[in-house]
Amino acid sequence: MGDGTTTARRVAVDVVTNATGPVPLSGATKLAVGGVHGCVLVGSGVKCWGWNVYAGLGDGTRTDSLVAIDSLLTSGVSAIAAGQWHTCALLTDNTVKCWGSNHKGETGQPIGDCTGLIWGFTIAASDCHMTPINVILATPPNAPTALTATPVSQTQIDLAWTDNSTDETGFKIESPAGTALITTAADAITYIGVTH
Repeated sequence: MGDGTTTARRVAVDVVTNATGPVPLSGATKLAVGGVHGCVLVGSGVKCWGWNVYAGLGDGTRTDSLVAIDSLLTSGVSAIAAGQWHTCALLTDNTVKCWGSNHKGETGQPIGDCTGLIWGFTIAASDCHMTPINVILATPPNAPTALTATPVSQTQIDLAWTDNSTDETGFKIESPAGTALITTAADAITYIGVTH
């Protein structure tokens, strides 16, 4: 709840920033609620509360918080989003940082930095990021070069090219009007029989 207690509530309560002398949180402009935690954007910084075993609060710990606490991103944030056990922030420079559970790659990184046990299950090192990290964006494959089109008949053209990449999923062949004709297999260097 973020109200400094673990009491279930049937009515709305204030999220607070101090459990010993509760101070209602104010100035929040955006809210993101995950499965076990919540975060708000206050000014251009992020404050979070809730269950933190997967480091979804972004404060560099795995300690739960019953009140809103500062994440390590205290400025430069323009938007936030929360998943079950992770949080992401869009920064004012248009980069994205995420923290928390990385069990399925949620943080955009292949490696984490926390280990431990939860409900008797081991949390692997790659399962969470305790601090906000940059999301790795996929780099598009290099474009093919040396395209040749050999007419075979009035309705068939054979294509060939140099594949300059090793990580494409295939090449999309389109008609001059932009209509998709086929997508080749990965690492293809020819296509025989383009008809129109």
